[in-house]
Amino acid sequence: MDDTAYSALRKGAAAYLHLDLPLECEAGVVENLTLLEKHATVLEGYLSKAEGE
Repeated sequence: MDDTAYSALRKGAAAYLHLDLPLECEAGVVENLTLLEKHATVLEGYLSKAEGE
């Protein structure tokens, strides 16, 4: 993932965290952001391998 895409993902996540959500939604938000972070890490690994080949 290039810096621009990664920055956009992080900015979107930060904006998502600052929404005024009901308490019952907060756990879901944290779970979704955790999954997004894991997926971004996996994608970065694939891109690094592809760029190295």
